[in-house]
Order: sequence, then structure tokens, then C-alpha cells
Amino acid sequence: MPEVNKLGEEALEKALDHFDAAIDNPDKLYAATLAGDVLGNGIYYAGTATNNAGLLSGLAMGVGTVLIPGKIGLDDAPVAENTRKKMMTIGYYLFGALVTKLIYDQIK
Repeated sequence: MPEVNKLGEEALEKALDHFDAAIDNPDKLYAATLAGDVLGNGIYYAGTATNNAGLLSGLAMGVGTVLIPGKIGLDDAPVAENTRKKMMTIGYYLFGALVTKLIYDQIK
């Protein structure tokens, strides 16, 4: 099962290191990561819903989530440890983009 949240926690910890800051409490780290995830996903899915590239948007986000972490010094195992996990990560973003677009088109 892909664990994008673990990737987010590592990214937040590394970002805070640049400011000599840290979140030592695991629950607070999880909450801060979740807040950033909700905000980031809100922006991403709002853009996905309102453009005509739903499938392409989901594919780009999924592939980016699999390929980029290792290239920027993050542990990619939570999303790209094996082929199955990579395909699930990409599939979740594809599914999310398609559902978002379908729902948006129905309510607009």
C-alpha cells in the first residue's frame, strides 16, 4: 500500500531542518503533514476539476510522485518500493483525477 503520508513527513522534516526547526512529537508531525496534504490536494484537485486534462493530470501527478522523491533526496520506498506499489500510487492519482473531474462536471 502506498504511504504518501510518510513521504510528506520526511519532506516536512527536511524542510524544517533548513530553518533549524523540528517537530519532535510524532502526532504533531502527522497533523502538520496532514494539514499540508489537505491544502496541497485541494489546490491540485481544484485545478484538475476545472481543466480538460483530468486523465493527463492524474497520470502526471502519479508518475511524479513515483519518480521525483528519490531524485530530490527523499526515501521513495513509501511510494515506489516495488512495481506493485508504483502502479498503485499512479492508479490512485489517476482514479482521483477522473472522479474529481466527473463530479465537478456533474455539479457545474
